[in-house]
Amino acid sequence: MSAMVEFFSSFGAQATISTIAFILLAVISYKDLKSQVILDTLLVLLGLLAILTLQVSVENLIIALLLGGVGMLLRLGYRSLYQKPGLGWGDVKMLAVCGLWLDTSTLAIFLILSGIFGMVTAGVWLWYGYGKRFPFAPSLALALALILGLNFFR
Repeated sequence: MSAMVEFFSSFGAQATISTIAFILLAVISYKDLKSQVILDTLLVLLGLLAILTLQVSVENLIIALLLGGVGMLLRLGYRSLYQKPGLGWGDVKMLAVCGLWLDTSTLAIFLILSGIFGMVTAGVWLWYGYGKRFPFAPSLALALALILGLNFFR
């Protein structure tokens, strides 16, 4: 155990936090791709990691609430218009957790990247005949991972 702690501490705190976040995002993505389920436990861990290590500000909390609210409106709106599910509750919760990691300078790029990756995922999903419902968490995870990676190199 001490060898692992020594290994990660040699990279610095920010690299360690980013590595743990990347691992959590990869596991969330894998689980969603395999079973279209996003485990609350993983979202709680990702959220706690942000809260405990990033000095989450009021700005981050507002963005988290905003993203969660927009996700909920999209879910409920789509459901009322088409009488079938759009976003799952896991996607809504993941949007909110992602907001803890974002600030106003990264929010727009996160939304753009998530949308682009979501459209690509939908296209690939349809192309391979997996059905019309596709997992959205990998798109959110990839967008957040890119932003975290780019922020790491600033």
